Amino acid sequence: MRFGRRLENVGKRLMHDTIFYGPAGRAAPNRRERFADWLHSNAGRGEILLTHTLAELSYPQRVVDFAESEVRRLQQEGIVNSSILREEIAGTLSVDSNRQFLATLKNGRVFSKWGIVMTDDNVAIDEVGPVGFANQNSDISLFSYHGRLPSAQRIRGRVAVLARVCASNNYYHWLVDVLPTIRELSHSPKPIDYYFTYNDTKFHRQSLLQLGIRPEQIIPATRYAHIEADELLFPMSERSPCFAGQHDYLRDRYANENDAIAAPFGSGGRHVYISRARCRWRQVVNECELLEQLKPLGFSAHTLEELSFREQVSLFQQADVIVGPHGAGFANMIFSKPGTKMIELATAFRAHPCFYHLAMSCGHDYRALFCEPVNGRRSESNLSVDPNQVAGLVEAMLSSQRLAA
Repeated sequence: MRFGRRLENVGKRLMHDTIFYGPAGRAAPNRRERFADWLHSNAGRGEILLTHTLAELSYPQRVVDFAESEVRRLQQEGIVNSSILREEIAGTLSVDSNRQFLATLKNGRVFSKWGIVMTDDNVAIDEVGPVGFANQNSDISLFSYHGRLPSAQRIRGRVAVLARVCASNNYYHWLVDVLPTIRELSHSPKPIDYYFTYNDTKFHRQSLLQLGIRPEQIIPATRYAHIEADELLFPMSERSPCFAGQHDYLRDRYANENDAIAAPFGSGGRHVYISRARCRWRQVVNECELLEQLKPLGFSAHTLEELSFREQVSLFQQADVIVGPHGAGFANMIFSKPGTKMIELATAFRAHPCFYHLAMSCGHDYRALFCEPVNGRRSESNLSVDPNQVAGLVEAMLSSQRLAA
């Protein structure tokens, strides 16, 4: 028996997010369906409330710079004209019009840390959760589930779903994809009794508590959690929730909470460098040299892992300039005042535009500097920076601000 259990656990680890479960429990949903279509055939069993409509937006092109050593390396690898790569990385961002909703479902079910919402007649709601089920032959989902679901725990009361893929252990996705949907839940006409969400880390617990969500209200969204509630509430969006309106709401909520405490970092006007010295990857290997150049410009270094959630909010609220290597902590920019200057240090092998999108959404002045990778062609490579180039970029951005004033 013990050997069988160990073998089963090994199988789960090998299959990663493909889950196998025994014959006990409830059958997996037999189909996926758009919630509005399901409501059309099941009147009175739920509703959709339109909470916000956002107009189409267009942002300026992403501004990127390359370290001279990186330009030489790219030329050696056959990319003779770095402007070609520059154009590919830069791109533009246009955001289509978008609508946000708060949906309610009587006797609704929710399963797993991904927050898959299901009806009591075994239909998976298409807009919520990326998991597909083997009996649906679905090819639209990121993960697959094989077998039967664990038995559902019945919850008396109204339960809100605050769970999305990757947010169970990733600060960026928690801050950008999950917490902003609190705005939609604030439109609930009745009090919410419980929240199906995460309490795995300090940043989960501290950020929820600061919004007034108490530990006893949390139903942990774990891998095999499966509940059925009298009424289930879940935010829905036509597109990604990464939009200015939601971030403004979240910034204002936390700003009001932080007014009640003494700011641990003094007054505003701070120049902040974010260090990844305690992380396993994407460290700046010559960080000491970089800080020698930045300190005369008024910079102080901070390791976010050493700060509480409230302290991180306060630090970014007071910052005027933020510099650091690509990492989830940059998501704290949603707490910064519009116009904050952001410089993201990265490599061409991790040119993800997520922080460009977020900075534009928040109204910040954003630049990316692509530096030399020191561990080969790897997206998680550490990087070597040119301290003079970084300092020069900071001075240029501050100078343009003074000229504009």
